[in-house]
Amino acid sequence: MIVRDRRCVGCHAPAVRCQVHHVHWWRAGGPTDVDNLTLLCWSCHADVHHGRATVTRQPDGRYTTHHWAASRPPAAAAAPAGRHTA
Repeated sequence: MIVRDRRCVGCHAPAVRCQVHHVHWWRAGGPTDVDNLTLLCWSCHADVHHGRATVTRQPDGRYTTHHWAASRPPAAAAAPAGRHTA
């Protein structure tokens, strides 16, 4: 995961300042394996968990984060609670 992501996939903070995030949340049945994990700094991690950002898997297998300009994403783009697009 560190080799793939190298830094926060949201703001590019160094890996040493990051936490591991389950893209499909663990509490919603997401597996703990490298394909479902990514690096997020504490701030981007909080944004994802509070609905202010989403994590998306790109075709090349890397993850990116989209931060919403408003405090919530548009209703049509909102991910189900506890899940992200992959």
